[in-house]
Amino acid sequence: FFAGGGAVKFVKDYAAAGLNKAIPLYGAGFLTDGTIPAQGESANGLRTTLHYADDLDNAANRKFLTDFKTKTGADGDIYAVQGYDAGALLNEGLKAVKGDWAQRSDVVRAMRAAKIDSPRGPLSFNAAGNPVQNVYLREVRNGRNELVSIAGQAVNDPARGCRVS
Repeated sequence: FFAGGGAVKFVKDYAAAGLNKAIPLYGAGFLTDGTIPAQGESANGLRTTLHYADDLDNAANRKFLTDFKTKTGADGDIYAVQGYDAGALLNEGLKAVKGDWAQRSDVVRAMRAAKIDSPRGPLSFNAAGNPVQNVYLREVRNGRNELVSIAGQAVNDPARGCRVS
């Protein structure tokens, strides 16, 4: 797992050693998220998996990307999507209690039951509170993490061994 500056160095070193010409590089999504501009040409062709791809073709993502660009002047990315989803989740909880944050247990219950039409695709939560979501295989093309395929649909980690309290 690499992210940030470590991801930039690793990808550049991998390419500089010529390994990218002989051995395909696959990694966790944050190998390229937020780092592609610094990785430059070295990132082209890298494949990663994550719960978002920059070019997901669904109505929620198209609207999100347009609205985000209009509001901020920047392109939306996984970090913006996660913030957007956090806001949507809080909205679901607070709607259920008509804004009464003091009803914390009811807010949490509504958030756990939420089904969000997210830019990342359908998003819900299992009994352990983990997200149930698609995981996408992406490839760096044109300076973006572009969709190759759905690597796992409605991935549901039940958190075996963990207790829900």
